[in-house]
Amino acid sequence: MFDRFLDYLQNAGALGKGALLVGLLLLVAGAVMITGRSTRTRFAVFLALALLPLALGAIGAAVGHSVLDQVAASGDTYTPAQLDAGRANAAIPLEIGAAFTGLLLIVGAVGLFLAGEARSQDGAAPAR
Repeated sequence: MFDRFLDYLQNAGALGKGALLVGLLLLVAGAVMITGRSTRTRFAVFLALALLPLALGAIGAAVGHSVLDQVAASGDTYTPAQLDAGRANAAIPLEIGAAFTGLLLIVGAVGLFLAGEARSQDGAAPAR
């Protein structure tokens, strides 16, 4: 099981690993922001930054697919199974980026809700 996970990460490429690293860093930052007293503005910025893993993953998948198309057009003979395996590997960065972006959007939404609740408990009008 762990070997399969390591193979998955090895096939992710540089941009997939970048999406993983950015996602992990933002996940830690979101957890710290939720436990502290962060404002709604900071969580709005966090939500904007949460799209970075998805962007990195999409770029990585596009690069992987373009390389695969160049290899397929080179005239070498590849079996359909080899091309399908290449397409699956090219999609790995996008899978990583989408997973982290989804998780980060949930963390950001929870943080926005908690920041609004804390502001209303302090007696201030809820921010819009």
